[in-house]
Amino acid sequence: MLRRGPYKDRLQRLWQAAIEPHPELIDPERRHRVRLLNGVLVIFVPLAVVIVLVQLLVSSDPNQSRTINAIIMGIGVALLIYLFNHSRHYRLARFFTVFIGFIAVIVNAISSSAPHIEIAYLILLPLLGSLLLTLIETIVVSLLTLVGLVAFALMMGDIPVDIFKDLITFMAFVEVFIVFLSQQRNRLEADRQKLAVEQGRNALLEQLITNLSHDFRTPLTVIITNVYLLSRVKDITHHQEKLDEIQRQAMRINRLIDDILTMSSVDQRFDKSLSPMKPDDLLQTLYRQFRKQAEQTGIQLNMDIEENLEPLLTNFNNLRLILTNVVENALSYTRQGGKVTIRAFKQSNQLIIEITDSGIGISPQDLPSIFMPFFRADTARPTHLGGMGLGLAIAKRVVELQGGTISADSVLGQGSTFRVSLSYNPV
Repeated sequence: MLRRGPYKDRLQRLWQAAIEPHPELIDPERRHRVRLLNGVLVIFVPLAVVIVLVQLLVSSDPNQSRTINAIIMGIGVALLIYLFNHSRHYRLARFFTVFIGFIAVIVNAISSSAPHIEIAYLILLPLLGSLLLTLIETIVVSLLTLVGLVAFALMMGDIPVDIFKDLITFMAFVEVFIVFLSQQRNRLEADRQKLAVEQGRNALLEQLITNLSHDFRTPLTVIITNVYLLSRVKDITHHQEKLDEIQRQAMRINRLIDDILTMSSVDQRFDKSLSPMKPDDLLQTLYRQFRKQAEQTGIQLNMDIEENLEPLLTNFNNLRLILTNVVENALSYTRQGGKVTIRAFKQSNQLIIEITDSGIGISPQDLPSIFMPFFRADTARPTHLGGMGLGLAIAKRVVELQGGTISADSVLGQGSTFRVSLSYNPV
């Protein structure tokens, strides 16, 4: 009994690997549809193989070979559909899947003897379409299926009239029912996605409240304590120290509020205007902005800019916002005596800006999550530092709106490197 757990987990992993669509298929609804179809195919193929073996061993029907050939054709079609269903070109693959099914049914029906009842397998096409296609596309496939049935009957000419009428009536009712199920399934899928979005929003709201309570309570506690001590401190020097501390904590709260407002409206506030900008001008501005802060905290701030970098068509303020958040983050998590380096160079057709620090680093399990809103690793949550884990999330969103990318490499305890890449279009 104790050994069944690992085998069950292994089988579950194999099942998930078998039904998962191509990783570049991002749309959740389409991924869900592909998983359903892959699940059907994964079950059908071994089941059909078992049926073939049973036919070979047990059946003495003279038409056995024709039946086996039909099943083998079905297995081949299923495998072909499965192969195309893992394609990154989902839109092409889903129509090609229906086309393969149509050809397979026609070939099977033509090769059979009268009254060619195998043509009824056309019913499977709208059913397949309900998994892969939209509602309108499923309706179109259903109508084409009925047209195909009529065309096949006229072409063959040996299907009895009464069988043909029953077949048309049967397929029409079934396909109407399939279209109805497809419509209901689409509604359920839309409701499921709305529910998932709402659950995500609720989780984000809970996380926001938790972070707000933590990040605002700490500076407010410091302010309240220092206000209380001001009335009891007689020494002017200590008096000024308390006032300075109150000012620092008030500025920290102000920065928290700015981060929240920026993150909540970054898409609306994004300035799309572009103008020529010399990368070294921006980086020199950035250096002057943080030089004093670095000196006060005992951190060495270095610049390493490739010579003769050509102007870049971009937005100065947006790029400055991105780099400000990254450099501020690097300085915040670098200890006294550490080093932060800002590098810029051209690579292929990309302007690469790297901010490297010798700080506390990021653990491998936390690294994939650092650009998520409100995320901060426990090791990176000292109470004397501001921020709510929004700086890198803001930087990522703005750099994406700029058409660029941002990534990070880090070794825990040794430091991190953040890399901003922008398409280099010299002006």
